[in-house]
Amino acid sequence: MNIKNILSGAISSYDFYCDGFKSPGASGKCYMGALVLSVGRSLRRFSHEGSHVLDSIVSYDVAEAESAYIGQINMTIVSSFLGPQGLLFGYDVARTNYKDDILGFTKKGNIPIYSTKSLEEAAVSLFGTRDERHFPFIPGSHVPCAGRYIVNEGPAHIYCAVAIGIPENREKSAVLLMEDTGRLIEKDSEEQKNKIKNDIAESVLKIGAVQNIKYKEILVGFKDAKISEGEFGCALVAMPYFSLARKAIIENNLEETAISSLDEWKEACGADFLYKTQ
Repeated sequence: MNIKNILSGAISSYDFYCDGFKSPGASGKCYMGALVLSVGRSLRRFSHEGSHVLDSIVSYDVAEAESAYIGQINMTIVSSFLGPQGLLFGYDVARTNYKDDILGFTKKGNIPIYSTKSLEEAAVSLFGTRDERHFPFIPGSHVPCAGRYIVNEGPAHIYCAVAIGIPENREKSAVLLMEDTGRLIEKDSEEQKNKIKNDIAESVLKIGAVQNIKYKEILVGFKDAKISEGEFGCALVAMPYFSLARKAIIENNLEETAISSLDEWKEACGADFLYKTQ
């Protein structure tokens, strides 16, 4: 992959804002992806006998702002493939040491499985948080996202999970995302969590077999929370497809940005916060 060339076609028209893929003014036909896993909770406040819609919306919006900040966007759920014209933030650009956190190997194919935690941290570094916005999406932007979510009224134990399959040949095959959300219902939830992680990793290989694609490694993420009585909770996994804010390019140097580690990127761009909320 020519990361510099792809990056040059994935730049937003805004200095400090990212924008949704194919939004007007972007530099080309390419795009970025970044991984967000989040769980949000809110007190039951707006429900009545005929509807829980408002409380469900509130918990969903809390989840959008609880981890990497992806609030105030018009999220369109699309399918789950990041193709040869796409780059994964924290993996291709602003690279992390994700291989330091190996979870094991798949049962079939003996493919290494790594944690997505470093990629999630990279997304926080890029977009910022609810209180410290870095390069967030411009409010009201239309953003296609691979994603899935669940909303539950408590008491409940909810989760979101993701597996990212990295193909051997990125120029001919897409990075695959498998998303899962649900409730943990077994008494030994750790056993169920491990089964979910194993199943979602193995599902990547199943899709590969169906489409005749070989994956060289899989990254797995999982996040859960117990929702108390009187609360609503939302577990969300999302990968926005977007164009990168101009100031997120290191000193306007595409080549340097293309080869940067996350630490190098943060050192160069970390001071350029859009603003800090009060």
